[in-house]
Amino acid sequence: MASILFILGVIHKNGKDVLITFVDGFPVILVANVPQGLHVTVTSLLTITAGRLGLDCVETLGSISLIATDKTGTLTKNVMTVTDIWTGPLWNRAAPDVTHPSTIQITIDESVDSESEKKSESPTRSPKIRSPSMVLKQQTLTTTRQYTGNPSDIALLRFADLNFSADITREEYPMIFEIPFNSTNKWQLVIVPATCEKLSQRSFDVFMKGAPEVIIKQCSTIMSAAGEEIPLNEALKSEFSHAYESFGRKGRRIIALATRRLEASNTHFTAEDGNFPSDNLCFVGITAIMDPPRDDVPDAIAKCKAAGIKVFMVTGDRPLIKQRSPDICARFNA
Repeated sequence: MASILFILGVIHKNGKDVLITFVDGFPVILVANVPQGLHVTVTSLLTITAGRLGLDCVETLGSISLIATDKTGTLTKNVMTVTDIWTGPLWNRAAPDVTHPSTIQITIDESVDSESEKKSESPTRSPKIRSPSMVLKQQTLTTTRQYTGNPSDIALLRFADLNFSADITREEYPMIFEIPFNSTNKWQLVIVPATCEKLSQRSFDVFMKGAPEVIIKQCSTIMSAAGEEIPLNEALKSEFSHAYESFGRKGRRIIALATRRLEASNTHFTAEDGNFPSDNLCFVGITAIMDPPRDDVPDAIAKCKAAGIKVFMVTGDRPLIKQRSPDICARFNA
């Protein structure tokens, strides 16, 4: 448009005052056709684009040489599954295929089960321990319910639901006292009425779970394959250590279980008074839990290594598992 106006102006003035015609026509038309808000619009678009590109983050990442990352929930899926159970001389593979949780089953040797039934009336048998057949005969709960809470507790609850009804068990053992898990004690304790003496309300069962190296020190007996409480001698402690180390070498999260029968006239337990037992327990066994790595983690770590960035895994795992860090990191391509 400016060119046309300039040519018409020159023709109209018969070629005279060409410079004045250019000044009056060409720049004026250019300025008149530029939107007044153009510079504001361009500035805003550039600001938005810079924000979306995350230039601040890119600039920071450009100077990074090391990344320290958590393991659980960051490098792993935080979807834990019970893979193994050890109790006395029994070592059961709980989840042969962790990709199909519905196939989880606990296999108990028939001879052990039969021997347990034969000794069910034994005076040394713990009255609070149900035999394996009693658990397996309980109606299995098939459910697709959603679980919320601590991932380790969810893994145990999911495993329980696939073998017997956790809801029925909760009805049989209503909780009357609890000390939640904390990083100082490294255990959780609950007290429930003894099922065989609910009417008297004088007998209670104490259940504890937590770090194996802590729980084992609180126990004076261990449950045998027949469900009897036997002294926890050095040979049995050695078997426990072997199972514990075996699970630890595989990078499993390990939880120990213990119990005890308590006779008390007062049903009021408080953490402040400490009027609850936390020693002389019966060691029941340990469970091994696996948390698989996230699918995109190996590729992300490989890209970091290609860019010259070192990746370190910061974890609160126990020393035994930390010693197997090279094996664990291999799963993440680290």
